[in-house]
Amino acid sequence: MNTLLSAGLILLLGFIGARLLKYIRLPSVTAFLIVGILIGPHILNIVTEEIFTASDFFSNLVLGVIAFSLGENFRLEEIKKGMKQIMWISFIAAFGTWVLVSAALLIYFVIVKVPIYPAIVLGAAASATAPAATVLVIREYRASGLLTEF
Repeated sequence: MNTLLSAGLILLLGFIGARLLKYIRLPSVTAFLIVGILIGPHILNIVTEEIFTASDFFSNLVLGVIAFSLGENFRLEEIKKGMKQIMWISFIAAFGTWVLVSAALLIYFVIVKVPIYPAIVLGAAASATAPAATVLVIREYRASGLLTEF
């Protein structure tokens, strides 16, 4: 299957999945993730590993559009005004995620009797979040408020 046809198939299935999952009030981003997992090489294998490798150009293009979209939302004066709140929210989100994920994995690793030190590293990796999905959900639901202004 050529790359352009594969990209079209991915877009079509993603769109259909997003429409179907909208009935159970899931954000489109979540629907795209679910469809991607289902059609990917590990479940239905509709989109194979080779297709994902060949579609690097499209992936980079889409990531560029998302990054541009995120950049147009930032207003320097708003960021300066709320810097203290932004720092606290960021710290609490990152630290809280690290603590919760590390603790959960620590408990799991103790139960299955494997070394526990990777739990801390995996907890740290989990705290590194990308804002793209968050911004897309905020836009989709037209959310507004103190936290959405940043």
